[in-house]
Amino acid sequence: MGDQTAAADDAIGAFLEAHRDEMVDRLSAWVEIPSVSADPERRIDGVRSAHWIAAELRDAGFTTTLLPAGDAVTVFAERDGAPGAPTVLVYTHHDVRHAKPEEWSETAPFVPVLREGRLYGRGASDAKGQALAHVWAQRALAAVDGPDAGGAPQAARRR
Repeated sequence: MGDQTAAADDAIGAFLEAHRDEMVDRLSAWVEIPSVSADPERRIDGVRSAHWIAAELRDAGFTTTLLPAGDAVTVFAERDGAPGAPTVLVYTHHDVRHAKPEEWSETAPFVPVLREGRLYGRGASDAKGQALAHVWAQRALAAVDGPDAGGAPQAARRR
């Protein structure tokens, strides 16, 4: 069974590598949304950010619900996996902290820049990048195991 697990891992890696440019493009589009929750003038950008990630989640096979949370919008997403597969909970945020202009001397905070294989921009690593990584992990599993994939790849579940 180890060979099947390795093959599934290789297939997932190949999928992600084949979609690297698309992943960077999608993350760049999200970084461009200045979803600063502490700034009342940016409230609409927080709403835009919630709608943006909800659309990405739906595209990856999740159902989504937008929930008001004070002045912000929370996104609840779920999808059923394979029977008996473990439940996975991902809890994160899609807002970013205020960008102090003096800390951004080389680039503007909401203009994503790819430099030496790294994407720079407000939220690229905290936490938009991490949230989008989970979405792409689901896409990779679905590409390898089919749209009803859940939990570990089929080969790993057969152990």
